[in-house]
Amino acid sequence: MTGKLLPCCILTLAFLQACSPQSSDTTVGLQQSMVLVDAVMNMAYSGIHDDEVTLTDGRWEGEPFSPAGASRPTVGIIQDFMLEGDLDGDGTDELVVFLWESSGGSGTYVHVAVAGARDGKNLNIATARVGDRVQLRS
Repeated sequence: MTGKLLPCCILTLAFLQACSPQSSDTTVGLQQSMVLVDAVMNMAYSGIHDDEVTLTDGRWEGEPFSPAGASRPTVGIIQDFMLEGDLDGDGTDELVVFLWESSGGSGTYVHVAVAGARDGKNLNIATARVGDRVQLRS
């Protein structure tokens, strides 16, 4: 049994080495991306309501529409659907995220937003409404 286990372990280690980052530049890029992913969960977004909304842990809730009412505007991030890439050619990756918005009724609007670093700060660069009850599949 030991004779078969050793080649398997060597092959696994070789595979892991080949898949690991080969330079510190790659590691820095990944660290910057993770900072941006964390930032979008607590970022202020404009273009959804008249005033910008600031997410806290990926969600925002506004005041109820009426004092005794239960319906209130809410916005949240669709966490499992983020795309990363250099959209403007400046050598720094931006992050495309999707947000959902509901006013408490039956409709849920989807928005696409771009987040990136500008002057050392992570911020929402642009937001656009995609539509009502849109199904993101890939």
